[in-house]
Amino acid sequence: MLTMEIIRYSIGISIAFIAGSAAAHEGTDPLTAWYRSLTTADGKSCCSMHDCAPAEARMKEGRWEVLIFPYNADAPRWFPVPDRAVLRRENPDGRPILCRTPNGFIHCFVPPPGT
Repeated sequence: MLTMEIIRYSIGISIAFIAGSAAAHEGTDPLTAWYRSLTTADGKSCCSMHDCAPAEARMKEGRWEVLIFPYNADAPRWFPVPDRAVLRRENPDGRPILCRTPNGFIHCFVPPPGT
């Protein structure tokens, strides 16, 4: 029973990530310019095509973690966000934003406002 709940939860997270990713860079999305303005500390773009999207995140022991469904796993897992990837800037979306590659490399993470 618990396995089915995990699978349903994982599917929901995946759908939300895909939907958020697809809208994140569309020209009609009001946040398009903001998503495209996200850059790493060394000035490189955080986004490449559809890399950035709202994500489930939490603080654990003073560090951010994000829930990612790895392509080679059966269930989502919490991954630590590297300090270099955390962008301390405005977040007009209001949700945690994660920019990552399909294999899970985290380029950038924008925490929700007020954190």
